[in-house]
Amino acid sequence: MTAPHLIRLLENYGLDGKEAMVYLAGLELGSATVQQLARKSQIKRTTVYLITESLKAKGLFSEFKNPRGIQFFPVEPGRLLGMLDERRASLQDAMPELLALANNQKKIKPCVRYYEGREGARDIAKEILEVGDTELLFIGSYSDVYTYLSPVFIDKFFRPERIRKNIYMRALSTKDPRSMALIPRDKNEMREIIFLPQETKYAAAQYICQDKIANFSPRRETMGFIVESHDLAAMERQKFELMWEACKKHNG
Repeated sequence: MTAPHLIRLLENYGLDGKEAMVYLAGLELGSATVQQLARKSQIKRTTVYLITESLKAKGLFSEFKNPRGIQFFPVEPGRLLGMLDERRASLQDAMPELLALANNQKKIKPCVRYYEGREGARDIAKEILEVGDTELLFIGSYSDVYTYLSPVFIDKFFRPERIRKNIYMRALSTKDPRSMALIPRDKNEMREIIFLPQETKYAAAQYICQDKIANFSPRRETMGFIVESHDLAAMERQKFELMWEACKKHNG
């Protein structure tokens, strides 16, 4: 009986369940006829005929004709990693065209993406760092963001990735122990923090980066969403600049 975890692994690779079972049967047999593969995988022979054709098309099976009939050979497992690398390289080559298509669509139709929970919030945080050599604006409470995304995520991924991608950050933050501890490191961490007035209370947080506006509600609602719109992002950025100048004067 084939181990279920190996079937799931191959499903993640892109095979369906029956394709995975036939491929694994081929590995165990070395070379085999359709009948032998059907017996080993416990799948009907007529179905195995179709599956071997599919696996051949995916480059995972080859065939050889001899006097006893057609024998099928599975590709060596180590080759799967090489094939993944080849697919990744091909996708990387096509990325400029894909991004151009996506950007054209975004110019025509702004979009909104909604996320729930801590993992969803981390997905939002990763998305706003996709493009480097730019500026990131933040409004909210550092303490809330650290609690919501987790200190490990911020310290081990978000901040290092932001610095690596040369994304300078300006932050309008409530005055709390977390933000006060960051200020001495502002220069080294490509950041400038200005405190909001003491009476300011924020239960949500906002990031603005290029045409994206990311909003978090981390306390009770534990949700967030990204609005991707050139005009709305420009408006939010203008609001930020007005607040930035006002807070600079307020802080003296």
